[in-house]
Amino acid sequence: MKHVFLILPSRRLVIESFADKVGLEDYIAFKNEQLAHPDFNPEFDVLSDLRWTEFVFPPEDLNKLADYFKENVKVDIDRKGCLLTFQPMQTAYSMLFERHMTGSVVTWQVCTTEVEALSWLHYPLNLTELKRTLEELKNESLM
Repeated sequence: MKHVFLILPSRRLVIESFADKVGLEDYIAFKNEQLAHPDFNPEFDVLSDLRWTEFVFPPEDLNKLADYFKENVKVDIDRKGCLLTFQPMQTAYSMLFERHMTGSVVTWQVCTTEVEALSWLHYPLNLTELKRTLEELKNESLM
């Protein structure tokens, strides 16, 4: 199991996929790797596919995650983040995270379908392309 991401500079988008269990320290290490990637741009929007994720840290620690983002991802423009969920616990964690991020320059939205995610992000990706990309990332994260 690993966490994977794909940076699409031409679309100004980062797509992340998480599989299996995700701890707070694991997630922060993953984000540090992403921030150090040469193609990463903090002004890109983010689509986080959390549908295969089990969070293994208490909901109270989401404020630490929000603090991490506010301290380490510096941007001067508004951007969007989409949290794609499927199960109730993923949705609950995502909604709590969204609440903790109020006031940041990233506007987060919890979505439960790919169509909703595309609509929120206003991206010209077609649904088939997005589903294929998400499936490839999921398979890579399950290796």
